[in-house]
Amino acid sequence: GVSEAEGDCNDDDAGVHPTAEDVVNGVDDDCDGLVDEGGARVDDDGDGFSEETGDCDDANPEANPAQEEIPENDVDDDCDGAIDEPVDDDRDGWTAASGDCDDTDGWANPGMEELCDGVDNDCDGVIDELCQEVIGQDTGVAKPGCGCATDRGPTSALWLAPVLGLLLRRRRSA
Repeated sequence: GVSEAEGDCNDDDAGVHPTAEDVVNGVDDDCDGLVDEGGARVDDDGDGFSEETGDCDDANPEANPAQEEIPENDVDDDCDGAIDEPVDDDRDGWTAASGDCDDTDGWANPGMEELCDGVDNDCDGVIDELCQEVIGQDTGVAKPGCGCATDRGPTSALWLAPVLGLLLRRRRSA
């Protein structure tokens, strides 16, 4: 009942016309230029993912497996099956909700050992408690044979050279 002049894209097939329902069959049933829209293999929202490739809401281009979770928007933005789960900004496996005291620093979380670097690395509320054992608490002077970096500047990597030297020496002897 629809001619090509009225938008029928396949006048030889009576099931294909502008008011037909598009079904998953490899044919543009509704003559809108899209084949099988709404099917699991088709990226309906243009975000690069279909339902078959993990898109949990193919009508929303802001929800797909490549997105980061946005807290408190009631959407599963990253399509991991959880809505508004806590975000791990520094990607260290800990979130603020799970005890990370600085979620912008991967060297600070409850699973870290304390380092002498001016940061509460283990998130116990005490900064550089191990340094207090190395540096005399009463005098503030380092005990003989001990040292402690107080910042993350060039001196905090001084331990690296001796360790690399030992590894190279060990490798040469093997």
